[in-house]
Amino acid sequence: MEPKDQNCENKFVILTQTVLGNKQLTPCDKLVLARITGFVCFYESSATTAEFLGIGEDTVKKSKQKLERLGYI
Repeated sequence: MEPKDQNCENKFVILTQTVLGNKQLTPCDKLVLARITGFVCFYESSATTAEFLGIGEDTVKKSKQKLERLGYI
């Protein structure tokens, strides 16, 4: 998938050691968090996030709910 906005190309996202080492978070939770925090304002649908990351839309939705519950987003 090609980026629509050339300004977003090759953008870096940093996850802290705390996030990476959190055993409550699955690898997919961490990918979803990285995707969300990579935006200044996040308005991407779960379907678009799922397509971009190559995971299921339900997985994205569950990850978002968990990340909200744990206070990451």
